[in-house]
Amino acid sequence: MKKFYNLKMMLLVALLSLVGVSVNAQEVAYKTLDFAQAEMESCDQYDQKWTATFSDDTWVMNAFSNYSNVWKYVKCGSHKEESTATITTGTAYEKALTKVVVTIDKITTNLVKNIQLQISNDTAFSSPTTITAPISDLKAGDLVFAISAPRANAYYRLVFNCKKPSNKKNKKNGYVQISKIVYYAPASAEIKVNIGATGYATLYYSDRALVVPENVYAYTYKVTNGKLDESYLYNAGETIPAATGVVLKAAPGEYTFAASQEAGEVDTDNLLKGSDEATLTTGGAVYYKLSLNKAGDANSVGFYYGAADGAAFTNGAHKAYLALPAASGVRAFLFNGNTTTGIQNVTSNNAATQVYDLQGRCVQSAQKGLYIINGKKVLVK
Repeated sequence: MKKFYNLKMMLLVALLSLVGVSVNAQEVAYKTLDFAQAEMESCDQYDQKWTATFSDDTWVMNAFSNYSNVWKYVKCGSHKEESTATITTGTAYEKALTKVVVTIDKITTNLVKNIQLQISNDTAFSSPTTITAPISDLKAGDLVFAISAPRANAYYRLVFNCKKPSNKKNKKNGYVQISKIVYYAPASAEIKVNIGATGYATLYYSDRALVVPENVYAYTYKVTNGKLDESYLYNAGETIPAATGVVLKAAPGEYTFAASQEAGEVDTDNLLKGSDEATLTTGGAVYYKLSLNKAGDANSVGFYYGAADGAAFTNGAHKAYLALPAASGVRAFLFNGNTTTGIQNVTSNNAATQVYDLQGRCVQSAQKGLYIINGKKVLVK
């Protein structure tokens, strides 16, 4: 199979090594709360407690309003009285965080006493470490809390202490508006990937190249004549370049990928993309995620629509997804040995798929030929 060399990446690696800068980032996004995409309990008051969930992580919100879920952000600060609003992690974070970055969209600085980050090893925050942002940093933009003494297995609470307006005619609430919080942890020299019972997983890291471990195969994919094909294979010992989405194939188990000092060979035809944090898919017209059908058939693994009609969906941190540049009418690409079968006009993994042969017998997966799929006759090529 033809190999591709990314000259720009090789030159960049060489340049960074000359100036003493590591190619691997010092820290990576560990957890993210993006209010534009989070699932939030409805709240239109500034004195209530509710929860926000994003990518399976939960935060407890206190004295924040989302205007009954109309806003894609949250606000705090009441004109009635002084108030303290908080955002607390729902669980202790196993990794020792190095910084927390709060994206402030708008702020009325003269009505904010201070903004703090508290760190504690107990949910009561009985003896927290407190970091108070300088007054000069209280402005629109990214507010960065650098953590000088990181600790593992800790809870994190952001505290917004707001004043009561001295002008009695001021009846406006919401002195601080925030849209996103990112929690950063040190970048590990190696990563561990668990490959489940299907024997497949996806992987993506933008900040580091990784060495494929023994007994693992890493594939990129491209489209040839309307068919999804394996484009490039990274064998054990070879380097997956940074910012390259791949599908991993191996026996179920946990595998360790070491950081590579080599740039690796970039497949310019690769249609797999990814993200370092949980965020909406971008870079294509239709999007697919690695999954099983809804019935969970073990041999139904493939790429399925991640949302209705192939719309953008929230991709998991360090996972890859398939982004096609144009609509193809294909709702799923099923893996079948060393080939990938595209199936049109069938229910994706968001609904149960019933497959029968022409004799009316239920089959677990459609091979090449004619089948009755969800009541319709379909030719599987």
